[in-house]
Amino acid sequence: MIEDKGPRVTDYFVVAGLTDTSTLLDQEINRLDTKSTGPKAPITDIAVIIKSAGETVPEGYTCVEATPSALQANLNYGSLKSPELFLCYKRGRDKPPLTDIGVLYEGKERLIPGCEVILATPYGRCANVNNSSTTSQRIFITYRRAPPVRPQNSLAVTDICVIVTSKGETPPHTFCKVDKNLNCGMWGSSVFLCYKKSVPASNAIAYKAGSSAKKLSVHDALILSQPVSTPLPLSGANFSTLLMNLGPENCATLLLFVLLESKILLHSLRPAVLTGVAEAVVAENKRIMLCLL
Repeated sequence: MIEDKGPRVTDYFVVAGLTDTSTLLDQEINRLDTKSTGPKAPITDIAVIIKSAGETVPEGYTCVEATPSALQANLNYGSLKSPELFLCYKRGRDKPPLTDIGVLYEGKERLIPGCEVILATPYGRCANVNNSSTTSQRIFITYRRAPPVRPQNSLAVTDICVIVTSKGETPPHTFCKVDKNLNCGMWGSSVFLCYKKSVPASNAIAYKAGSSAKKLSVHDALILSQPVSTPLPLSGANFSTLLMNLGPENCATLLLFVLLESKILLHSLRPAVLTGVAEAVVAENKRIMLCLL
């Protein structure tokens, strides 16, 4: 038996797996009864269509028809005699998802490395979203795709929306706003793209455990416990992640707040990053206190 030197984590292991008689968990039965399609797959492709030219939504794509307040999600909203352009997206798990969406003002800025430009609609027409007839500058939507091999908990684009800020709309909660107006015409409204990044949920169904929950060992019980309090980092402490996400100045400010015993809230969409950063802060604080002593 392993000696218990800290808060106990578990008393024993069990084997939990599917058997011939395994049944779904109650929440899974309820989800299937309501004909839910399960977790949303990440967004893998986006496109621009010109509805006023007769273009329709490509097969497998979904069109962003309306804004959060039910306005028409026309990228040229409010413009006079301008084509009606709409953004479409496709979800899937058959290819790496998108990780970022952007807007390129052609001729005024360079394309960010690793990004792709949507130059044409699926029907071969120019995908320029600039509705102004007084300038030759073209505006295109861009995107960046995740590499083929990536961590399981990496972030991806999971939702997209269009907002009209001149009508009082703001980005929905947790959405990032691409701070470049798509509607540059004199009479048009201010139109912006927004997108949400999160860890894509796995496409899985949960079953009840099919084991008898007996202990694996017929001899002594196996006891797991957390490590004894120590100034050294725990399992997830990662100082490079702390510096990379906060930067040197913010790290110093954070440690100052820790020493002043201020209340600190850590937030991240990636649990692994959150755990590593939190443990790194705690470990560094213990080291500072030891030095002061």
